Amino acid sequence: MKNTLKKIVIAILTWEAKLVLKKYKPKIVAITGTAGKTSTKDAVGSVLEGFVFVRKTEKSYNSDIGVPLTILGLPNKWGSLLGWMSNIFEGLMTVLYTMKYPEWLVLEVGADHPGDIQKLMEWVHPDVAIITAIGDVPVHVEFYAGPDDVFKEKCKLIDGLKKGGILILNHDDERLKKLTVRKDVQVFTYGFSRGSNITASNIEFAEVDGSVTGMMTKIKIDKNVFPLRVHGVVGAQQIYPCLAGISVAKALQKNTLVALQALEKRALVPGRMRILEGIRNMTIIDDSYNASPLAMSAALETLKDMPAKRRIALLGHMAELGVYSEKEHAKVGEMVSDVADLVLTSGSLAEGIADVVRRRKGTGAVVSFSGPENAAQYIATKVKPGDVILVKGSQSARMEKAIKLLLNRPEEAEKLLVRQEDEWRKR
Repeated sequence: MKNTLKKIVIAILTWEAKLVLKKYKPKIVAITGTAGKTSTKDAVGSVLEGFVFVRKTEKSYNSDIGVPLTILGLPNKWGSLLGWMSNIFEGLMTVLYTMKYPEWLVLEVGADHPGDIQKLMEWVHPDVAIITAIGDVPVHVEFYAGPDDVFKEKCKLIDGLKKGGILILNHDDERLKKLTVRKDVQVFTYGFSRGSNITASNIEFAEVDGSVTGMMTKIKIDKNVFPLRVHGVVGAQQIYPCLAGISVAKALQKNTLVALQALEKRALVPGRMRILEGIRNMTIIDDSYNASPLAMSAALETLKDMPAKRRIALLGHMAELGVYSEKEHAKVGEMVSDVADLVLTSGSLAEGIADVVRRRKGTGAVVSFSGPENAAQYIATKVKPGDVILVKGSQSARMEKAIKLLLNRPEEAEKLLVRQEDEWRKR
């Protein structure tokens, strides 16, 4: 019964969203990929806010219900039937009455199962399509025949792109670099590699009183080079969203300096390589939103480069990898054993990581726990000033629970961490 009601609600809101697009005719930026979708969505939204009236996807609502909610400008009502009825009514009012509506929509588009993006592109036709990194073993591959099918599904976003539209690709992704695209679209690329239209180089950590506070890099656009300072996050993966945002500004012929200023001032996304102050003067790298092999590798590379007295990794599992799960967790074990002085794993599914670390570095280099809270309680007794701890895992690993216990100011958890809504806390 509950599932039937959900399908009915989705069908009604989708119908309303289609009518709204026909009525108001907003320009649309649609974003997909395996890693970096939400950060890219926020970066693009921040850039466009400097020029036009824009609405972007809230948080990471990128599913068959999340996209209609964004188009209608409505919140997630979770398990409230009255709340969803209210949403349906509000959506109908937007259809029936003329209201002030955004000139641009920035939509994050997910692909949990085959056909998700293809179905959406039957009625959402973007003016700008962005594909972020996909990687060799993408998240959700469990529900596909293999990585190639995930890649093909992500590229269905291009099929929906309007004639003469703009396609923006991560040029550092080998699959995307070799992609053959339609001749009736404009293509822009970004990345750290040569040949990109928008290129970043010379990433350095920004420090205050010996503590890392963010990053500095140089952005090359045509023959011009601009400095960019990113506050509160670390890792090359957090430069990519900025490059995508600048690519949008470039493609739409908007002022580059205004775009750069917007990126430096934008609000940070929780759970994506955020730098947080931990207990006993340690530094937490909070990458707890989700995990895939590509994102895990990037996070560990950042931990490796971070200045620290000790590097600690607290890792949960990577979900929805299917037959690739054992192999990919073992790869993480190899990577983290080369990076971290101490490794902690949370949950039985992360045992594949721990097993490899034990084999390579001995039993004293890794400790396994049944859940994130137990791991946090242990590390709280071991942490020292100057330590840096990376916390990462898939959404189902709930690694934000560990970070909450390690924050220097836990009362700020609600504004700093992911999944702090009451609905999540009950799970």
